[in-house]
Amino acid sequence: MLTEGTCDTGEVVLHYVRWADATARHTPLVLLHGITYSWQYWTPLFEKIGSGRLIYAVDARGHGKSGRVRDGYRLIDYPRDQQVFLRQVVKEPAVVIGHSLGAMNALTLAAENPKGVRALVLEDPPLYFGERGFGLFEPLFSRLKMLSESDLDVEGIAEEIANVMPGIPLTLARAHAQCLIQLDPQTLGQALDGAVFASWHTDPLLTSITCPVLLLVGDVALGGALTPAEANRAEKALAACRTILMRHVGHMIHTEQPRAFAENVRTFLHSLKEGN
Repeated sequence: MLTEGTCDTGEVVLHYVRWADATARHTPLVLLHGITYSWQYWTPLFEKIGSGRLIYAVDARGHGKSGRVRDGYRLIDYPRDQQVFLRQVVKEPAVVIGHSLGAMNALTLAAENPKGVRALVLEDPPLYFGERGFGLFEPLFSRLKMLSESDLDVEGIAEEIANVMPGIPLTLARAHAQCLIQLDPQTLGQALDGAVFASWHTDPLLTSITCPVLLLVGDVALGGALTPAEANRAEKALAACRTILMRHVGHMIHTEQPRAFAENVRTFLHSLKEGN
């Protein structure tokens, strides 16, 4: 059963959805999406990973139906909202699953609230973009920002997305287009001008995390955000990390390979003795 809700964090009102399995008895899952997306990108996975669980999928500030915050889209800003969400809505330890930006947010949640985060699943986090830049993501982000500021409708934006992201299914292009219409363009603006990385320090943050971590890494040649060397660096910094290098997929693991993504997540959850 799917229900919608809101959470006032004191800075912004977050929108979220709650999905409940009929036999929810295990640790809940909190799903955090990547930049420019929304909670809806997780929908096909609810039943695949949610057996016996509650799932909360949250729109980050500036995304989806959540509120906007002027000059508030740094990596250190998003988690403040999500910490309030964990305390006020979830109210018990959770496994946090984050993609890209969401994975970066999840790291801060675990570091600052170890009692509230049971474990982490990090899907292709851009851990070291602050050191080496965005690479191929920079022209993509620039184009997406222009589209989010345009007067094009969903179909028009979807066509443009298909041009800059060759091979994307039309259904996903339309879904992404809807996300861009809802997006605060400043989220990408602060990424592109580097403000997003203010006060962010990857390795010290990783070394402060004690919970189990599953790190899923896309192929950098196909658009992944972590090189194998960077993944190895992160694994060494984390206290308890299992790294899986995914084959034949880039940054969007859970949309391009949902079955493999779900299998890896279920196996990880089972290793926590949380059930399937």
